[in-house]
Amino acid sequence: MEGHPPIQLPPGSFKFGCAGAAVLLARICRELRIQQLVNAMVKYDVKQCKVSPGTLVVAMIINLLVDRKPLYQVMSFYQNYDLATLFTERFDVSALNDDALGRMLDRLTEIDRCQLVQSVALCALRVGEMEVRSVHADTTSITVQGEYNSIQHDPSANSEEKTLNITQGYSKQHRPDLKQFGCGLIVSQDGMPVFGDIRDGNFNDKIWNNETLTAMEQSFLDLRRVVYVADSALMTKNNLQLMAEKKVRFISRLPNTFAAVAQAKAKAFAKKSKWKYVGPLVGRKDAALYQISSTSQEIDGKTYRLLVVQSSAHDSRAAKRWERLVAQEEKAISAAIQELRTKKFACQPDAETALAEFLVTHGTGLHTVTGVVTPSIKVKRPRGRPRKNAVYPTETDYQVDLELHAPTEEVKQAWLKRESSFVMITNLPEDQWSDIAVLSEYKNQHKVERNFYMLKHPIISDGIFLKNPSRVESFGYITILALLVAAFLQHRVRTNLAKEDRPLRLALQQRTTDKPTSVAILKELNDVSIWHFVTPEGHILLRGFNGDLSLETVRLINLAGYDPEICIKPIDT
Repeated sequence: MEGHPPIQLPPGSFKFGCAGAAVLLARICRELRIQQLVNAMVKYDVKQCKVSPGTLVVAMIINLLVDRKPLYQVMSFYQNYDLATLFTERFDVSALNDDALGRMLDRLTEIDRCQLVQSVALCALRVGEMEVRSVHADTTSITVQGEYNSIQHDPSANSEEKTLNITQGYSKQHRPDLKQFGCGLIVSQDGMPVFGDIRDGNFNDKIWNNETLTAMEQSFLDLRRVVYVADSALMTKNNLQLMAEKKVRFISRLPNTFAAVAQAKAKAFAKKSKWKYVGPLVGRKDAALYQISSTSQEIDGKTYRLLVVQSSAHDSRAAKRWERLVAQEEKAISAAIQELRTKKFACQPDAETALAEFLVTHGTGLHTVTGVVTPSIKVKRPRGRPRKNAVYPTETDYQVDLELHAPTEEVKQAWLKRESSFVMITNLPEDQWSDIAVLSEYKNQHKVERNFYMLKHPIISDGIFLKNPSRVESFGYITILALLVAAFLQHRVRTNLAKEDRPLRLALQQRTTDKPTSVAILKELNDVSIWHFVTPEGHILLRGFNGDLSLETVRLINLAGYDPEICIKPIDT
């Protein structure tokens, strides 16, 4: 039997390139309508621009999540890709030059970029059929290399006209020597970013929470129904008053600056108080164990639920703090005792007064100090040989004899219990939110922190090669959009994986998991490569996979909601 005749190809050549992660991200960006939303908000001349601003934003998002490059290297990043599988617009790779990307960043400064983030987030929630029950808010700082001139803003100036002030501030990356800018982020209980903004390098967490609570009134979220969860930076008297006025439902941690913390702990650790054993909140073997003692207390005329939470995870850290504190206190009190011992008093009442004052000053710590007043009689003898049976006058001095006692075991255990606990505050009704539900929701604060981990991952933050602060700010908002895309991908894969009865095998990490991260997903797909046949005129006639895809790679693409054929088909087909 004769075989099929060979395919007759016109003159041309085969080229090999990348696909996988970039193609999948391009499809998700299209689902989230990022290109359309940007183009609808940005003013640009269609005839003058070879590539629309929306497409350039998508190009930067893909580059950020796959292989972070500075603007002047983005074009070289796309040299190995078939652009037809990534973008609906048709253009040569040279159109992705740094000048075009820089002009796009400039155009973004003219629009409400917070609104852009929220629009994409709303689209993601609808497409992913995600319900928002609670949101978690937090801030971080992002350091930059290079010199930036500090800016003094006019408080009366319009916020939209202000230039980002890249300057020194409290560094959450522990690099006070570098200048920085801030980033605020709010995510849903599933870790999906729903709000984000870029701030000056010396921004204040407490002010950010206050301004964000006001800004959220213009968003698609109703904080009278959605629970606002944040760390102790939320807890100021101004913020409490604002949330009361706006009827914001919230969960937070009450800082020690509030007298209510000590009062709540005193009630909780009283002998007759009742503790509710919670146990672990996650399934890990080394998971922390929790206990809760609930009470209510009035703060500035309003009554709140306070939850004193004792965590075994804090025990080891509290024990180390105990050792340091005991050593420091012993050193300080011992020096004070030695100083008082050397003093002499002319009368007993003066010595007793000095002892009483010392015990008041140093007797309230962990150590116990006891002391007595002892007389010291000195005979006043004249010079020369003493006469027989002579009686000489005496002089009596009084000294304070002190003794320092180590803390008792009872004092130690009581201190460790107090220090291994923290106080939570909420205005949620107990019949709708149990103590355990409140604690569990607060512990989900790691969802926003994980987004910051992604934001600071070398793939994204490895050098921001921009000298113009306004471009840095626009770049910051694009990174927030990139986080949103990555979170959407992660949520979809995990949701579909939960419907199956077997975990996903990650070949690169040589492990299985039922909760793969977006970073792990993109790494697994990064090695997918394709070939395409190109005519001398630059037309692509054929496309195909460069080797067989593994079953798990095919499965991973399916879990993301697509068929592997997306890697070798133009995006508009």
